[in-house]
Amino acid sequence: MTATPTSRMKQLRLMVMIMAGSLAIQFVAGIYTNLFVAIPLQRMHGHSQGLLSGISTMLPMIARRPDLLIHVVLGLLLALFAIATVIVAFNIGRSPATLWAVAGLLFILFAGYGGVTFLMDGQHNNDSFIMAVGWLASFLAYIALIWVTAP
Repeated sequence: MTATPTSRMKQLRLMVMIMAGSLAIQFVAGIYTNLFVAIPLQRMHGHSQGLLSGISTMLPMIARRPDLLIHVVLGLLLALFAIATVIVAFNIGRSPATLWAVAGLLFILFAGYGGVTFLMDGQHNNDSFIMAVGWLASFLAYIALIWVTAP
């Protein structure tokens, strides 16, 4: 059975509400991580190794910290779900919905970049700021997307 435009819009709206709720959970996990998770000093300065090499050296440390692992996995799931949201918005064909879905995805990726550099560079404030701005911008994009998908 083919979905009607109205049912697809309801599906997108539900997806966006799930994204906004998940982003709220991610915010709490991020604040906890920022305040209470210490990155071992030997893992600092990952950029000197290159981005992919730096990430690969961080994986064992992430796996040993359940609190950090939850934050990282939720971030990855948010990115994947944001891609799905873009696909659904694009298939509906409403430009404002697609625009806000793409903006939400880009800001999640921006926050993720801040998270990776936060881990690799030893918890610098500028990396934390990048994560916070990316989170806020993505959250606002999804709030706008809820608004433009309203019946």
